Amino acid sequence: MASINRWLVVPIRKRYRIKSDPQRHKIYTLERTMIGQSVNTRCTRDHLRSILTHACRKEKIPAPPLKFVHKPDEKIFGWTVAPPLEIILNSGFHGCNTFTLLHELSHYIADMRYEGHHDHGPEFVKTYMGLLDRYRIIPAYAFKVMLEKHGIEY
Repeated sequence: MASINRWLVVPIRKRYRIKSDPQRHKIYTLERTMIGQSVNTRCTRDHLRSILTHACRKEKIPAPPLKFVHKPDEKIFGWTVAPPLEIILNSGFHGCNTFTLLHELSHYIADMRYEGHHDHGPEFVKTYMGLLDRYRIIPAYAFKVMLEKHGIEY
């Protein structure tokens, strides 16, 4: 018997994001200046997949497919595609690290939970802060200080 694609049996309500994204530049500035985006670190694909499945299990949502592309000419670490909901990391441009995965996973979780939100709005920031704290990357209290310094709403 052929296996059934789980995305066909899980009801997905219509999700959308608001097109304007006023905090995008602030979030990217915070990541590049204070966090450093860990561009010199690389994680194995198995390690990143285990973080993804663990986080989705904790959030009680289905884990999205995690794809890796090698596009060194595109200066993008990773992105979240919807629909279908999937996370893509650019192994050709420093995308295979925990920060990039947690950033993109925060987009995915916010898409699953909140309808009509900004890409880098308060819902995303709260989710991102929770993931960074859960996986002991940046404690929530320290991340709040960084957010306030950059004027980011959470």
